[in-house]
Amino acid sequence: MILLPDSELMPDQYGLIRVSTAQLRAGPKHSAELVDQAILGQRVRLLKQDGQWFLVQTDYDYIGWMTQESFVRTDLAGVNAWTRTSQVRVRSNYAVVYSEPDTRSVPVMDATLNARLTRENAQDTWTQVTAPDGRQGWIQSDCILPLGTWQYPELSRRESIVKTAIQMTGVPYLWGGNSSKANDCSGFVQTVFKANGIQLPRDARQQAREGINVDFASEYAELEPGDLLFFGRPGAITHVAISLGGPRFIHQSSDVHVNSLDPADAEFNASSKETLRFVKRILSGQNDGSSRAHLKAPP
Repeated sequence: MILLPDSELMPDQYGLIRVSTAQLRAGPKHSAELVDQAILGQRVRLLKQDGQWFLVQTDYDYIGWMTQESFVRTDLAGVNAWTRTSQVRVRSNYAVVYSEPDTRSVPVMDATLNARLTRENAQDTWTQVTAPDGRQGWIQSDCILPLGTWQYPELSRRESIVKTAIQMTGVPYLWGGNSSKANDCSGFVQTVFKANGIQLPRDARQQAREGINVDFASEYAELEPGDLLFFGRPGAITHVAISLGGPRFIHQSSDVHVNSLDPADAEFNASSKETLRFVKRILSGQNDGSSRAHLKAPP
């Protein structure tokens, strides 16, 4: 029996993701099921090695196998040095870091919503950034925000969550996907909330344990924007969506789109109405966005 993390990995038992989306799989092979994704600049803990594959643990305690090319291996001091840099967070669904402050120059890397980079210099409408592996380039300044700033700081956090979700309309479905390139239902929800400073668990059944219950009548007037709707069958939660207020909600199902629980709406989805189990409120105030759940900010 091997205790994890494997002592043979010491002291370099951490990784900093160096690609836009790194795949976490159920086993140490490319054909294994995709269970999650980690994004550029995210920290993972290395638990075990099998050839070119590492069993890793995310900051929200999800575990899967990842290729060693996906991250820069380092120790805790290296992680701390990275987090102490002047960091920015990507606010666009998709962004490109170029070799020069010019969209006609050679791309260096791509990045998704919530990716983390180190800010170096600014020039007009461009910002020079550095990735965890030392690659440098230029990103358009309107694609980034200072780390710790929620997606739309001019709005309340509740409004910002809704606008972030709508920003992802049309993003395709991917089982195990957890980025703004492609995602599953709970990956979509986790990504949206992370962009607004709230770290939710990964799976819908885990997210269902957060927040407080919302009692509602058949008109759904009690539902507020940013509430989470959970669907499934008795004893099993299989789907999650974000409320837009009242009967309308946005979710990932084939792609990100809006549906409604109201039969009078053009966006009505009968299956959703039949399988809705309960609603949870993550945010306690309409304006301050403080959390009623015991949630932590994204690391």
